Amino acid sequence: MTNLVIHHHLSDRASLDSALVAAWDDAAGVSVADVHLLGGGPRHQDAALVLVDHVASDDEAEVVAAAVLDLAQRVPTLVLGAALTMLPAVAEASGVDHGEWTPRHEVRVRPEPGVDPRRLGDVLLAERLLVAEKVADDVMTLATANVAYVEHPAVTWRQSSGVAALLVDGAPDTWQDRELLRFVGHVLGVVGGRRDAGDVRVGMIGY
Repeated sequence: MTNLVIHHHLSDRASLDSALVAAWDDAAGVSVADVHLLGGGPRHQDAALVLVDHVASDDEAEVVAAAVLDLAQRVPTLVLGAALTMLPAVAEASGVDHGEWTPRHEVRVRPEPGVDPRRLGDVLLAERLLVAEKVADDVMTLATANVAYVEHPAVTWRQSSGVAALLVDGAPDTWQDRELLRFVGHVLGVVGGRRDAGDVRVGMIGY
């Protein structure tokens, strides 16, 4: 079982807390541990998921980015595309040189061979994709998405920094998708060193 903690810096924490907890709680094999402030929560975790939807200033961006990078030094940490656009230091650590967002459309996220031993299959999302224009040589592409007949990285992992990236926006309704929750749990199990990721235990930490 992968012990996952969700760290978030969200403008509407109360409603998203409820949505996230309900979605994870409804997904088979997932249990929600609790909600904690940043710096609290479980001391032992196998992987982390970071959700960021705003920063008010460059100073705040530096503080949030430092917290994310500190976390990534301790456990594999998955960030969404929105965090990369707002936190340049995290984007640099991810090794993903990103371009612009696509319009919101049906995105088919396809795991790379070897990442999907349980044959979870593709994940279809109504989302925006942050186009990766270039990735560093030591970045692994764990899943791709097709945009205008070109395959682009959709999920990446950089072991040297401990940062993985899911290059979608992460709209609230995205987290109601059970298949996405299973996929995220599986990816975090993979980057955490568990190739056959099983059930996922979830906690949430707010910033």
